[in-house]
Amino acid sequence: MIPHVRRFQLRIKDKENFTFAVVFDADATKKQRAEAHAFVTAKLRAVLRQKQMNNINFSVLACDDLPHDPLTRKFRLIVDACPS
Repeated sequence: MIPHVRRFQLRIKDKENFTFAVVFDADATKKQRAEAHAFVTAKLRAVLRQKQMNNINFSVLACDDLPHDPLTRKFRLIVDACPS
C-alpha cells in the first residue's frame, strides 16, 4: 500500500521507458500528494537499482482516474502504451 495513493498503473512506453500513473486519495492535501509522489519515485528508483536496471527511465504521472479495459471492463495494473 502506498500512503495517499488510491490506484496506480504501470504504462510501458518501450524497452527502456515507462510511466507510473497514480490516482491520489480524494481527500489528500497538496502536501500529502507531493509526499506520495516523492515516495513512489524513490521506491521505483530503489527497485530498479536493486535489479541493476539503471538504463530504465520513468516518470510518475498524477491522474484523476485510470481507465478500465474496454473489452474486459476490468482495471489493468500494467498496460502496453507503445503505439502499434
